[in-house]
Amino acid sequence: MAHSISGIHTFWGTSYNIEQMDEFSVGQIKMKVEQMQDKARDDARAAAQAERTRAIEAAKPASERLADLVADSPNEDAGVATRAASCVPYLLPLVDGSVYGYHLLSAAPLAGAALAPFVLLLRAVPFGGLILFFVFSSQSRNPSLPLLLRYNLQQAILLDIALFFPSLFSLIPIPEEVKAVAAEPASDAIFLVLFACILYSWVTNLATGKLPNKIPVIGSTSERQIGGPFDDN
Repeated sequence: MAHSISGIHTFWGTSYNIEQMDEFSVGQIKMKVEQMQDKARDDARAAAQAERTRAIEAAKPASERLADLVADSPNEDAGVATRAASCVPYLLPLVDGSVYGYHLLSAAPLAGAALAPFVLLLRAVPFGGLILFFVFSSQSRNPSLPLLLRYNLQQAILLDIALFFPSLFSLIPIPEEVKAVAAEPASDAIFLVLFACILYSWVTNLATGKLPNKIPVIGSTSERQIGGPFDDN
């Protein structure tokens, strides 16, 4: 039962001074406000630090960002097996580009014989090249694979895509006589450039196992595609 006498409330035998209760409530509110202000200041400092970090990262050259990513990657394996596996994806553009190397491969029977089993194997499977293309593309974004392998998977499929562009020259209205004369040297040049890119990637992978083994234009695009962008590993 409650009674009120001279500013004192009595409830079941316990006395509460109204002024003391008011002081207690004000103190609690003040403490809560201070806690909220402290949290707001901490959040602002954290946001400012994150923004400074992003600005520093954005100012770095692409090669340094790539090196940082390799250092932070949970899968930095660059052993012999990974290096060898990183060379395999380039068989796809090499096989697809063999149509441009017909004359050169005919003139070098040993090279043609070495490439022939891969050409036959890929073409024995319906849509084999297309299937392999999509497998390589999906696995290049698989964060559980070594970064070196993922990078080369992406670079190989972009190199394969680049083979489409020379075919567009056939749409240019050029006299048939000129086409007949230029067809063979043009095809040879395309295949030689392709093989030089692949050979460079093979040698870089096997010799160092380090990124980046960039093919001009294609290498930079590969960086962006597998991470960021690189995937958040």
